[in-house]
Amino acid sequence: MKLWKYSFITAATFLCISFAVLYTSCTRDSCQTFTCRNEGVCTDGFCRCLDGYEGTQCEITSSQKFIGTYDGITKVNNEPVIIDSAYVTHFGQDTTRQRVIVRIASRGGKTFTGRAILNEVLPENLPAGKDVTMEYIGENKIEILIDETVDGVRTITNFQGTKRQ
Repeated sequence: MKLWKYSFITAATFLCISFAVLYTSCTRDSCQTFTCRNEGVCTDGFCRCLDGYEGTQCEITSSQKFIGTYDGITKVNNEPVIIDSAYVTHFGQDTTRQRVIVRIASRGGKTFTGRAILNEVLPENLPAGKDVTMEYIGENKIEILIDETVDGVRTITNFQGTKRQ
């Protein structure tokens, strides 16, 4: 009787361990549980987004976090720092595109057009000698750098500000 008891316990233990090993060795494709948007590709359970998109499913356009009105300071070349505002809006009606327009109040409402990709605005269709970069530097804070040369005179404008609530 004891022999059958020990044989049964041994067989049951073997089956439990075998089942546990087989069950845990099966890997599930975590990419089947969600879909990456905007041509993102799922790898190891995470979406790898194309430039210009972010979020867990690539559902957010990178330019979206820049859109808004900012209050802060501007420094132009070696002139004194002034309290200023900057306005960042989408370029045209298509808000899914990455192009944005930047206006800085102290610059007389002059517009600078760029294309937002990840943390910066890259020049697009700007005349030679103009460069606009913008960086998202933290919780609702941006820094805009405009480097332009007009008629041989170089002007560097640096704006830093916080988004209005």
